[in-house]
Amino acid sequence: MIAGEAARVLKENGVSYECMLVDNEYGCDGEKVKHLDDVLGSAHEKVNVIVAFNYFDNSKLDRFSNVINKVYYFETGLGNNTIDGEYMTFNWVTSHSNELQTFYNELSDEISRRTLLAFLNQRISRLSGFVAMVKSANNQYFEPDIIKLTDDEVFVDCGAYTGDTASIFINELKKRGIDLPTKIVCFEPDEKNFRKLVERKIPNAVCLKKGTSDKAETVHFSQKGTSASMVSDDGDIVIETDTIDNVLDGKKATLIKMDIEGAELSTLKGAAKTIKKYKPSLAICIYHKKADLYEIPQYIHSLVAEYRFYVRIYSHNSHELVLYAIPQK
Repeated sequence: MIAGEAARVLKENGVSYECMLVDNEYGCDGEKVKHLDDVLGSAHEKVNVIVAFNYFDNSKLDRFSNVINKVYYFETGLGNNTIDGEYMTFNWVTSHSNELQTFYNELSDEISRRTLLAFLNQRISRLSGFVAMVKSANNQYFEPDIIKLTDDEVFVDCGAYTGDTASIFINELKKRGIDLPTKIVCFEPDEKNFRKLVERKIPNAVCLKKGTSDKAETVHFSQKGTSASMVSDDGDIVIETDTIDNVLDGKKATLIKMDIEGAELSTLKGAAKTIKKYKPSLAICIYHKKADLYEIPQYIHSLVAEYRFYVRIYSHNSHELVLYAIPQK
């Protein structure tokens, strides 16, 4: 998929390539496919190589250093077109420069500002390297200088997957010498993921086989048994969604996390009462849709003007960009 996208971009820009290479561990459908060892092992002149695969072991190229002129890394985090419709471009960034500039100005530290610029540069150039310079080494959603955990936490995990984030949350509390949370509310509509979530037996966790949105309804859902399961018009099953406000029923949340494949803004709208009343810390993924970069912070500030914003990224490509919204104490 990524190799095909790289080939398309090259062709659109008038750049020819000799062939697509795969190593012996991975296959690839498409034309001009050859094995890496066969091509580079018999090359008699210098060549340029474009790496366009998320999990490729770059050290495999070391033995061909005598014939490789330069290695380029095609950005593999371009977004999901089934969610957003089209990729981010330089023209899109310039046409939304006012909104993006406002968000940039609202960021509360220099790391956040450098992270946002690296994310934008990597997305629009489709070249890796920018994000690597700012990638956080800390646990995603629990940046220690930003997320201050205390006793009596109530954690709402939207897109709980198999309970990985909730388990990290428990470990973070233990590491910081804090008692177990009063409650964890886990939303996960994917059947396979939900079974694994329940099997973890996370302390004080209420597990709901539902999605989250701005209303309680039934929607089509693409069930993949992975972290990429999502609400989709052509989904293979029907699921229930609910709002955070409905589920909490007036009770507090102290920390809300969302990684829900483009449903973040609608879910925030379904948590408006909770956010206004209790001002929980928020850890929201803002990389699924381009407009999330400014629409999500705009909406949060419309609810609580005194939230302070930070961004961190947790992937070597332009995935896992997290907006932290922290209430001022």
